[in-house]
Amino acid sequence: MYKTSRLFDEFLDVERNINTGKVDHTPNFHKDILDAVCGATFRASSFAADFAYNFGESLDASLSINSISNDNYQKQQLIIDFEEAERLVDLAYKNGVNYFDTAYVYHAGESEIFAGKILNKYPRESYNLATKLPGWAIKNDGKTVDELFNEQLEKCDVEYFDFYLLHSLNRDIWNTFISVNAYENLKEKKAQGKIKHLGFSFHGDMELFKELLD
Repeated sequence: MYKTSRLFDEFLDVERNINTGKVDHTPNFHKDILDAVCGATFRASSFAADFAYNFGESLDASLSINSISNDNYQKQQLIIDFEEAERLVDLAYKNGVNYFDTAYVYHAGESEIFAGKILNKYPRESYNLATKLPGWAIKNDGKTVDELFNEQLEKCDVEYFDFYLLHSLNRDIWNTFISVNAYENLKEKKAQGKIKHLGFSFHGDMELFKELLD
């Protein structure tokens, strides 16, 4: 049985562009499958089920993954160096960058907190803040749209979002949003001035993409 870190490295190599050496999705592989495989491997110790349900499969009880090295690697990736990150945000802001993107799950939930603490020093109207509604938190954790949205406002320390997206739409996540009238709820929040621009990020197929645009 491979260690998780070994598997993670190998899957990254599957996606590595042979011309640039950078990790990228090659035209010979299906993006969503590679995302799920890499993601499930990277987070296997805690979150593999979240990836597995997207493919309608349950985890095999015999699945055995050594997650010790994975846990260490994951912790390293999730920790935000506030001092260095603040320096980079300040540099970007002072050089004209005015769009900052975060999400509920980024850096294990710390990304929105960081955004709230760091961007807070600047006039609110001088930058655009984007974050995203996690459908899996509704499906798996039983949270409501209102609970998540209000929590995000508090974490980001703002009264409104410039851009608010339905996060990582595929058929399953979209059906989850439909089941709780998420889009209608967010349109109401937009009418109340709590969202300036409403949209979505996408990880589904072309059929669903056309359906959403129609």
